[in-house]
Amino acid sequence: MTGLLLRTSAEDHRALCTHDLAGLHPGDGTRAMAGTNPLAPGTRGDSAGVRTTAATTAVVGAISPFGGPNSYALGLMTEASVATRTRTALGDDVRGTLDPTHPSTKGDVFIVMEPRATGHDRARAPGPRACATRAANLADAVPVSRVTWTSASKSPPTFRRGTDMLETVRGPRQLIVGEGVAQNIPRVVAESGSRVLIVTDQVLLRQPGVAEIVAAVREKVEVVEVFSDATPDVPLADVALAVSVAAEVDADVILAIGGGTVIDLAKIVGVIRRHGGTPRDFYGESKVPGPTIPLVAVPTTSGTGSELTPVSVLTDPDRELKVGVSSVHIVPDFAIVDPELTYTCPATVTAHSGIDAFCHAVESYTARPRAHGPRDPVEQVFLGRNPITDHYALLAAERIARSLRRAVRDGGDTDARADMSYGSMLAGLAFSHAGNAAPHALQYPIGAATHTPHGLGVGLLLPYALDAARDAIADRLAILAGMCGLDVTDASDAEAADTFLTWLDGLLADIGIPPTLADIGVARADLPRFAEMASGVTRLIQNHPGPTDTASLTAILEAAWTGDRTHTS
Repeated sequence: MTGLLLRTSAEDHRALCTHDLAGLHPGDGTRAMAGTNPLAPGTRGDSAGVRTTAATTAVVGAISPFGGPNSYALGLMTEASVATRTRTALGDDVRGTLDPTHPSTKGDVFIVMEPRATGHDRARAPGPRACATRAANLADAVPVSRVTWTSASKSPPTFRRGTDMLETVRGPRQLIVGEGVAQNIPRVVAESGSRVLIVTDQVLLRQPGVAEIVAAVREKVEVVEVFSDATPDVPLADVALAVSVAAEVDADVILAIGGGTVIDLAKIVGVIRRHGGTPRDFYGESKVPGPTIPLVAVPTTSGTGSELTPVSVLTDPDRELKVGVSSVHIVPDFAIVDPELTYTCPATVTAHSGIDAFCHAVESYTARPRAHGPRDPVEQVFLGRNPITDHYALLAAERIARSLRRAVRDGGDTDARADMSYGSMLAGLAFSHAGNAAPHALQYPIGAATHTPHGLGVGLLLPYALDAARDAIADRLAILAGMCGLDVTDASDAEAADTFLTWLDGLLADIGIPPTLADIGVARADLPRFAEMASGVTRLIQNHPGPTDTASLTAILEAAWTGDRTHTS
């Protein structure tokens, strides 16, 4: 038996207990007796080792990597072992469905549930769609051949595990998240090297929190040099200056304290410090020949996720578009994410970086899935969505959706700041593997032409790109609606997708993102040229779930220029 749920209502339990289990194979982890339902009240399955009642189906094990109240509990039981037991509790009403049919030779059984929280946790509980999707994400990590879904609302599609599954997971050597964890920075740096280059900017260096970190590192590390001249969008001139400073002190470790610009600069400095050359030698995917010097990344904004990602985005004066260096070798060795460092982040920066993180989550979740060969996880960086990235993306969307407005409105809202730090981190983990898509590709030429912030641009473009692909991703937009706290219980996928896009319009307006490209100074005549340029950003545009020909991309930009999404159809 491969699955049990924590609780069912008495009515649903009776439905489970009368389900046809004839397809089970006695001896294949189930030991079902002929004519006996192993889940009937009062019976005991030999390998499950649990007894059920009409009121409650006991947990045999669960996977809940992030835990916490109202997390879904996915019970997992195999013949040889029991997975990590859950630390969570579900509500009193859980709908479950037992599915004994599957393409494997094993007697796999799987049950999907929908918890509904009660009392004070109700507002924070995941909805039915969210619960079902989370269960699918976790199911990918266990030997489940098929998951069939039921819910009070229209269900997500059947999830199937292929026999040729090929995935990869990337991330820092250690990720540390939480209030106060910045106090670990001096020790982590000292254990990584004895000559440190600290990369930051002038504004941050004057802030007490960052100044205290620098002082503490000086006390712990033999040689410390600070490069505080980082400027937005990582121009190549900044790279040359920082590399020169690193060479002067013979730096063997880099500490980056700042937003995406600072961390991206530190990444490319580490590459050149170890491998020589210039940034141009490493443009594209997987051009970095090996590990770089240790990098400790400390974000002071909640948005780019650069502290976790294999990408450094630079500005080359000889190119119209920003350029990227993408390699698993530039993922920081340590990421220390302390929400307290974001408390002084201005409202505008909070809005732009926060919506960038939301775009990372949504673009990852709606990215086109792609088939892979065995060399692809090493030779390519962005691989399209998979159940692992889905899991991170949905958790990120949930946290950011409930807290971005609050963080913009009140920078002192510590709960909102924590949610944003955590959500940004999760979104970074998602797009490190899945990749971003059309909003990011289209923002590159628009940002270069208008000199507008990256987050503003991708946030503005997101609803138009999603609308253009809605036929392919309506089910996923519906699930996102549930994750963002919208009531779509009785809605069709199309209706739920509309609800999500309308909600997204409201979110963007509330945090100050302009509704159209015309509002940020884009000339309508330039739209076809921008679409053509974006179509060449293959590592991003290949993830867009809709058409990616130049005409289709131009239609997205036309809609974004006029504010009329009917242009995308």
